[in-house]
Amino acid sequence: MSQISYSGGAKALACNTSGIGVQGAVERGDAIIFNCNPDYQVAQVGFIHRWTPVKNLTFSGDVVWTYVDQKYQGFLTTSSTSIGKPPAVYVLGNAGNVTALLRAQRNF
Repeated sequence: MSQISYSGGAKALACNTSGIGVQGAVERGDAIIFNCNPDYQVAQVGFIHRWTPVKNLTFSGDVVWTYVDQKYQGFLTTSSTSIGKPPAVYVLGNAGNVTALLRAQRNF
C-alpha cells in the first residue's frame, strides 16, 4: 500500500482556501468540490499463473485488483470542459478496479 499525506499548508494551497475551511466547499473555476483533502492511499493485490504444456509455449493469466482510497468526498459539477471532462455532475469517492490479462507466448 502507498499513501500520500499533505501538511495543512499544502492542503490549503491545493484547495485554494488560504488555510481557512479546508474541509468546506471549495470553488475551482466552474467546479465545486466538497470536503477538499488531497490525501489518498493506493493498494494493489494480484497474481499470475503460467502453464507451459510444451517447451517454448507458455499460457499465462494475470489478475490485479487496485483500490484508491481518496479523501475527496462529495461531488464536482462542471459547465464547461475547462477541467478536461464533459459538462456533468461527478461523484467523488473511493474507486476499485480489476484488471485481467491473458497471454499466449511462443518462443522460436
